[in-house]
Amino acid sequence: MSAEGVRELRRVWSDAIRPDPVYTIDEWADRERYLPPSTSAEPGRWRTSRTPYLREPMRALSPGCSIEQVTLVFGAQLGKTEVLLNYVGHGIAASPSPMLLVQPTVDTAEKFSKMRLQPMIEASPTIAALISDRSRDSSSTLTLKEFPGGVLRLAGANAPSGLASQPVRRLALDEVDRYPLDTGEGDPVELARKRTSTFGASRKILAVSTPTDEGVSRIWQLYEEGDQRRFWVPCPLCGAEQVLVWSQVRFDREDPQGAWYECEHCGERIDERHKGAMLKHGIWRPTNPNAPAHVRSYHLSALYSPLGWLSWGDIAEAFLKARGNPERLRVWTNTNLAELWTVQGGQTLSASTLQDAASPQSFRERLPASVSLLTAGVDVQDDRLELEIVGWADGEESWSVDYITITGDTEAAETWDELEHVLLRTYPHPELGELRVQAAAIDSGGHRTQRVYDFCRTHKTRRWWAVKGANETPGNRRPVWPQRPSRKKGRAPLYIVGTNAAKEVIYGRLRLEGGGPGCCHFPAERPAEWFAQLTAERYEERRIKGRRVLVWHLPSGRRNEALDCRVYAYAALEGFKQLGGGIGRARAYARRELARAASSPATVAPGQPARQPANRVKRRDRAPRGNPFGSLWGK
Repeated sequence: MSAEGVRELRRVWSDAIRPDPVYTIDEWADRERYLPPSTSAEPGRWRTSRTPYLREPMRALSPGCSIEQVTLVFGAQLGKTEVLLNYVGHGIAASPSPMLLVQPTVDTAEKFSKMRLQPMIEASPTIAALISDRSRDSSSTLTLKEFPGGVLRLAGANAPSGLASQPVRRLALDEVDRYPLDTGEGDPVELARKRTSTFGASRKILAVSTPTDEGVSRIWQLYEEGDQRRFWVPCPLCGAEQVLVWSQVRFDREDPQGAWYECEHCGERIDERHKGAMLKHGIWRPTNPNAPAHVRSYHLSALYSPLGWLSWGDIAEAFLKARGNPERLRVWTNTNLAELWTVQGGQTLSASTLQDAASPQSFRERLPASVSLLTAGVDVQDDRLELEIVGWADGEESWSVDYITITGDTEAAETWDELEHVLLRTYPHPELGELRVQAAAIDSGGHRTQRVYDFCRTHKTRRWWAVKGANETPGNRRPVWPQRPSRKKGRAPLYIVGTNAAKEVIYGRLRLEGGGPGCCHFPAERPAEWFAQLTAERYEERRIKGRRVLVWHLPSGRRNEALDCRVYAYAALEGFKQLGGGIGRARAYARRELARAASSPATVAPGQPARQPANRVKRRDRAPRGNPFGSLWGK
């Protein structure tokens, strides 16, 4: 071998055995990382000093530190994704090794690669010099990035093949609570963690996510495995340290943007402008002394969001908008407080309490003045149809206007003719004349499926929709009403309803007392059995694939038709709103129709009786373009 070849061999060998750099991830990011304008509100060089609470987690993930696993349970606008990108960037440029980055699905992995990873690579010259241009080099694709000394693979948690590839030294798990419970081959988190076992104590595992529901949240389970650190900050007035909590935020409901924080020690007012100094002098402290020494976990709410990002006023304003709506409040709790949401099940919901609070008057004979919209939910059995008609006011306050059972063989046409007659009934309103059901959801999931499709196809312009409850697994949550039909059965759209989300909203609202947004009102004329059906289901703990989860459960021997009807009536409201309508617009439309009818009375010849409206409904009922209300409004 020539002298030049020997020198080259020595250089390659020297590079291969050179130890990892001594500088940590945060030091590397401050030196080499640049934030692109396409993904950052503050483009330019990365500054860890802007988010001081991120320094310790990044140092725990750095080479030379004995920590093997780091879990971040963070709220919104705190930089958790930037920690993940710094972790990956450092692994490419300063400590090359095989890496795996897992997103909830293959699609989100590809989107993350395009929207977040590639812009970081292009904006940071040190990284860009090591990653080949994928348009010229097949070694660099959306889900595969090769670089000297290592490779980065991106995978979806829904595809077990991507989690069972080659061993990796660095593992990044993003948005963990959006992972499926089981891939068919086991828990995706455990499948991914097994890829790091070859590297022993030198491995690094990062898991980040906002939490979801109690008993389901996977990131919270990882958090509990660690030492459960909280960030303590000093009061700028008395110097006493404390963890920022929502209960100490003070604000005026008329001006939530003026929110401030009350020190739990001196009781003095802490303004938003003090936040920068507080974060600068903050410190992480563990709260779980029994955790393994090599496992750390961090919890941080959006109350710590740096000055200029998410303010206490923004959080307070979002809270006021979410209050009274359990589904919105759940999102607010998860994303702002980074806390688990405790689903309101039926354990403490008493049917007798609801019945005792029922109104002595019947809403059927005269609708409450604040009601603006009627929807219906229909449950289908072999020998009957059961339906509830619900009146809605602003804030989704509701009144159970009517509950009807149509007995008869539901395969027979006469039974469905009777349902049509019921759904076309009008109910007197003190201000709006008469109201009629504007949207109905009819269960097609179990009994007489084809009959439901046929009925809804015949009346599709009336917004009488065929629905089916979603086959949901714990942690896989669907919205109450989908963005589009699942499919069409003989030209009848089928809508898959998120029944778990709907039940959570309904059970939360059943607990509200008095009146106001979200409150539910029922007439005392309903039998005790009806209230028992409305509260029949429970949210109970189960073990699925060895994991503790919470699921909706109907105890043996109980009936729940009343609950099903309320779920479908609520789903019909959500479907109506998605068409561009809404409770407020419905009231305005009814007022205009009433005024128009009053201004053009029918002409009656002298001595002749006034013409009575025919029972038959005109079929000219297609809604005009841009008008979600159609021409079926009761007059």
